[in-house]
Amino acid sequence: MRRFYYISDDLDDLEQIEHELESSGIARPQIYLLSNDDVGLEGHDVNRVA
Repeated sequence: MRRFYYISDDLDDLEQIEHELESSGIARPQIYLLSNDDVGLEGHDVNRVA
């Protein structure tokens, strides 16, 4: 199994990458976003790490 990591300082960029991966056929439960900015994630539609 391969794992890819995308690193960015911009949560909007990471949200866009997640949506692009989903539209490419990768299921949402296989995509996770980890951030130190929990408050900033509240306004984004992303699959967060629990």
